[in-house]
Amino acid sequence: KHQYHFDDRQGWKWLEEAEEYYRNALELFQELWKETGDPEALQSFAVCYERVGEIVRDHVDIFDEHWELYKVKYYYRQALYLYGQLCQKTQAIPARRDLARCYRSLGGICRKDGSLAEAEEYYIRGLRLAKYIYQLTQEPEDQGLAAGLQEDLDKNAKELAAGDENGNLIE
Repeated sequence: KHQYHFDDRQGWKWLEEAEEYYRNALELFQELWKETGDPEALQSFAVCYERVGEIVRDHVDIFDEHWELYKVKYYYRQALYLYGQLCQKTQAIPARRDLARCYRSLGGICRKDGSLAEAEEYYIRGLRLAKYIYQLTQEPEDQGLAAGLQEDLDKNAKELAAGDENGNLIE
C-alpha cells in the first residue's frame, strides 16, 4: 500500500471539497424534505448522507486515518435511518435495495474498525432484505447483492471466530 506524504494531500484536496459540497447539499435536502414531505426528497437526502460517508471512507482508505471511521459510521447510520423511513413510506424495491446496500456498507466499516459483532448484525439484516428483494424481482443485480452480503457475512464470521467475546480481533 502506498504511503502518502503530507505534500500528497494537495492532490487529494478534491475529497475535502466534495465532502463540503455534500454537507451543504444535506442541509438543502433536509429543508426540501421538511417542506414537501416528498419521498424523492427523502431519497435524495438519504443518498446524500451515503455519498458523504463514501467520501470520508475514501479519505480514510487513502490516508490510512482509521480514527475517522466514526464519521463514516455516522453518515452511513443517518443514511440507513432515512432509507428505513423511505421504505416505510413507499414500499418500493429501489428504496429497499438502497437500504440493503447501506447495511452492507455499514457492515464493512464496522468490520474495518474491528467491531465484528456489530458488522455481523448489519450483514444479516442486509442479507435478509436482499434475499427478500431477489425473491420478488429475480433480477441478477439483486442476486448479486445477496451473494455479496453472504460472502461478507462469511468472511466476518471467520474473523469473529478468531476474536474475543465482543467480536474484536485478538492480535
